Amino acid sequence: MALTKEDLQAIRTLIREENADMRADIGVMKTDVAGLKTDVAGLKTDVAGLKTDVTELKTDVAGLKTDVTELKTDVTGLKTDVAGLKTDVAGLKTDVTGLKTDVAGLKTDVTDIKEMQEVHTKAIMNLENSVMHELKLLTELLPNAVARNETLTRLEVVVSSHGDRLSALELKANNG
Repeated sequence: MALTKEDLQAIRTLIREENADMRADIGVMKTDVAGLKTDVAGLKTDVAGLKTDVTELKTDVAGLKTDVTELKTDVTGLKTDVAGLKTDVAGLKTDVTGLKTDVAGLKTDVTDIKEMQEVHTKAIMNLENSVMHELKLLTELLPNAVARNETLTRLEVVVSSHGDRLSALELKANNG
């Protein structure tokens, strides 16, 4: 069976239509490829940005680790200071107790001396002066003991705050 002119014409028309459809598909595909190339370029930029972010985060983590180490050192030093201050306060309390006992004893002595004869009046006056001096020393020591106790309390708050910050930084470094 031979093809007629009409058959050939119909085949040519079909081929032209198919070519036109294929060219249209190729145009769409070229547009899609161009869009995908743009997307890939954008993704490459995003990846580069993420790599920069990772590098910055690594630097931040290293800095935080350094901060944690410094804070640990600070906390250790503060604990040592607090222990020393506690020892000082305990010593001052002992001194104050001893001075109070001394003052109480001196007051008793003054009372006893007053009951003695007038012959010892001069000696009594000297002893009273001594008692007044001891009272003055005691009065001067008491505010220092109170101030050291307040300093100790403030340092305990600072140590606790540093401990909390240290825990938070360690948690952040471990999660980072």
